[in-house]
Amino acid sequence: LRPGDTNLLRVVNSAIGAINQDRLESIARRWVGSGSLPTGQRIALTPQESRWIARHPVVRLVINDDLAPLAFFNSDETFSGIASDLLDMISRRTGLHFQVTPRSGGFPEQIGVLARKEADLAIMSRSSKREEMLRFTRSFLSTSYVLVTRADDKGRAESPGSLDGKRIAIPAGHVGMQQVRERYPQATMVEVGVALDAMNLVYEGRADAAVVPLVTARYYIVRLFRERLAIADLVPIGAATAHFAVRRGDAELQSILDKALLSISPDDLSDIVNRWRSPPGMSGQTWVDYILVITEILAIAAALLLLCLGWVTYQRRQIRVRARVEQALSDQLRFVEALTDCMPPPLYVRDVNGRMLSCNRSYLQSVGLSSEEVMNRTVLELPMENFETAPEFHRSYLMAMREGRTIEAVYPVALGGRERWIDHWIQPFRDSSGTIRGVICGWLDITEHRQLIDELEEAKNLADEASRAKTTFLATMSHEIRTPMNAVIGILELALKRAETGRVDRSSIEIAYASAKSLLELIGDILDIARIESGRLSLSPKRANLRELVESVARVFEGLARQKRLSLVLEIDSSINGDVLLDAMRFKQILSNLVSNAIKFTDEGSIRIRIDGRQVEPSLLQVNLCVEDTGIGISLGDQQQLFRPFAQVNRNLQNTEGTGLGLVISRSLCEMMGGRLVMSSELGQGTRIDVELRLQVLEPIVENVRAIPLGSRQARRLQVLVVDDHAVNRQILHQQLSFLGHDVEEAENGLSALNLWHGQPFDMVITDCHMPLMSGSDLARSIRQEERENGEEPVVIIGLTADAQPEEIERCIQAGMNECLIKPIGLDVLEERLLALGFAADELPVTIDAEPVAIPTAPRLYDLDSLHALTGGEPTMLRRLLDELLTSNRKDLETLEGLVQRQETGELAELAHRIKGAARVVRGEQLVESCRRLEDACLSPNASFAWVEECAVGVKLAILALDESLVEECTD
Repeated sequence: LRPGDTNLLRVVNSAIGAINQDRLESIARRWVGSGSLPTGQRIALTPQESRWIARHPVVRLVINDDLAPLAFFNSDETFSGIASDLLDMISRRTGLHFQVTPRSGGFPEQIGVLARKEADLAIMSRSSKREEMLRFTRSFLSTSYVLVTRADDKGRAESPGSLDGKRIAIPAGHVGMQQVRERYPQATMVEVGVALDAMNLVYEGRADAAVVPLVTARYYIVRLFRERLAIADLVPIGAATAHFAVRRGDAELQSILDKALLSISPDDLSDIVNRWRSPPGMSGQTWVDYILVITEILAIAAALLLLCLGWVTYQRRQIRVRARVEQALSDQLRFVEALTDCMPPPLYVRDVNGRMLSCNRSYLQSVGLSSEEVMNRTVLELPMENFETAPEFHRSYLMAMREGRTIEAVYPVALGGRERWIDHWIQPFRDSSGTIRGVICGWLDITEHRQLIDELEEAKNLADEASRAKTTFLATMSHEIRTPMNAVIGILELALKRAETGRVDRSSIEIAYASAKSLLELIGDILDIARIESGRLSLSPKRANLRELVESVARVFEGLARQKRLSLVLEIDSSINGDVLLDAMRFKQILSNLVSNAIKFTDEGSIRIRIDGRQVEPSLLQVNLCVEDTGIGISLGDQQQLFRPFAQVNRNLQNTEGTGLGLVISRSLCEMMGGRLVMSSELGQGTRIDVELRLQVLEPIVENVRAIPLGSRQARRLQVLVVDDHAVNRQILHQQLSFLGHDVEEAENGLSALNLWHGQPFDMVITDCHMPLMSGSDLARSIRQEERENGEEPVVIIGLTADAQPEEIERCIQAGMNECLIKPIGLDVLEERLLALGFAADELPVTIDAEPVAIPTAPRLYDLDSLHALTGGEPTMLRRLLDELLTSNRKDLETLEGLVQRQETGELAELAHRIKGAARVVRGEQLVESCRRLEDACLSPNASFAWVEECAVGVKLAILALDESLVEECTD
């Protein structure tokens, strides 16, 4: 309208206002189609369908070049067409999102894409053959198939006449291919990729006609082949329908799409199709094609008529309309107020001057003020104790309105007497003309978030400190290990060179031996530290005499002190004379560490060891152990560091050896015993360390126990059942027990042993712990259960295992075994255990010496000393044992290769354990180590099968090397 024509503007506005909402939507729907009007209405879905959408929120649609105007990409590479509008409506009603993937080729290629799961959805016609592979939704478009031929000079289609002997172009995989062949039996079918290729062949003269859907023919003729091609005739082979096709397994997607299509009214679907029809001017169009335009014109005419009627009734209805609008505004205002009040975050609104216009209930509760105290006031006018009284808040409001931008910041504030952190934001708002009218503000309480960040920062610092400590530990450990190793290797190299000249350098060997012992102690200390920190180091308290323990340690260090011209003084109180319950080895370790340090850091003077006791309860003794020296002493600052692993002081003052682990281990052991270790020292004056322990006093033993030599022990003849799945192990145990004068029966697994145990009484069962069919633990449990059920006396069960872990031994004892021994077991140890379990003629208790600790050496191929001792040096019996071992090894090799091929790691671990037990008999350390690695790899959840296979190859090579050496042994 002209700017000054206000009367006409008022009349038009009044007429538009008189039209009700339903009529306006009807007019809009006629012009733009209801499919383009957004709606939030969702269709009802089953729980299964909703879960399917949650798992597959994006559905991939594949299209080819044959679907225009159904589905195509326009010149701007935007997905367009009937399917585009239809999928938009389905997306709004179901929540699905569609991703369109263009694909060159025809329908067979699309089916292949669906089968390979490169896409989830396609558009094609339904046929019985396709239904064998796909599911189809209800159709959303139906049209006819037509014959397209070349056009004459006037743009009309040339009559195809009889198609006998002519060429008909048709897309490959067409659903009506067979019907077209039957209708035109004499015609030659030319298969092409898509419908556009078929029309191109007709245009180029390489085909006489093409069979394509009507909607596709109209679209391409108008856009690409105007006055060159035309529709000649209908092909009566049924309707060309368009469906969504999905895989057979996506029944939920088919159901969802069917429901969505059913929810779209026929009018809406017709509007979508009409919108993508070809533009006017194409051949064969009638007034029916313009029915949408005619309908829209009639709707406009009706709207103008309503405008005229509205002008007549405008004045009368104006009051009622205004009243309804005011009521609606009032309802809307109350709704906004209720919505704001129920929101948890504090929210408030200020005008351009910073005065409060509105706030919610959460704001008033947070600041502790009433509505009257804050409304129509600026921040500066609020009470002083309110957090907003800071001037920067008011300046922030004005800055946000002046610059027209959001301001967000984090502030520490006091709310309700507590320090809180808030994330405060200020958002300007504008009126309809774009003028800023104030700010909307609020905040979120992020106190817990800040606390979490602080905790994470602290945890990160602790982790970084732990990582640095680990790095320092590894670096120090590497240095401490390399130092004695350098001495061992260097001295032994010199000894070897001198041995070549016929000289034996005893002093060099003694130096190497001392360095190796130092290395062994270091490794033991490191393992102790690891066990202490992991909580796996345990004490074994037994009867011990404190006086004897202290005197034995003093005797050990007496010679070392004498070498340094030091006086070693031992003072033992008379109260320290009885037996106590104590882990003697760990107590001696504590005292040895303290005395060793005292001698090491003292150049002149004396070292005093003093121990006394005080009876605090009838059966409880308070023990005070003191080690005092006149050495160099330790400064107060260095004392704080000494109880850290590998910590040492005064390295520049003393040429001392050591790892810095002794004090750490000693203090940890004292704490584990319920005591404490205290250090007091002064630089240059010496050091004193006090150990306090509370120990249980034991009743004295009246009769002294003496050790009985093995030769004088007489055991009664026993009936023994030996159970082992490895033939060599069974034979060796058989020979050992027979040598000791006992009768032996053998069984190769737990089930066979259980059957033998049922048939005859046995005094003892000696069983391997790891066996197929039934393990040794299962055998022990079965025997114990039957003994309880039948009320029988329990038979003695001894387990044998190659696994020296305490957990494995504990599992065997828990299963019902009397004892579990570690392979290999010698004659002396076996006889000792039999006597210790009570199988002796006399009743004298037996003292069993502890086995010596073996110093690790390089893995040996084998050692037949134990077999020579067992067979008494008889060659025939030795050779029979070795032949049995070779036969067993060959069978194990075959089993190993089969298990590796089948990748059965569980049975591989069992096989490795069994081979390891047999290898220990001949002390085949290389094979034992290879089996241990294979067993660890099989039982590790993180090990790959490639590593398992590599370990299996190592076992195979070790078996072959052992067999080759044993064959040479047999032939010698």
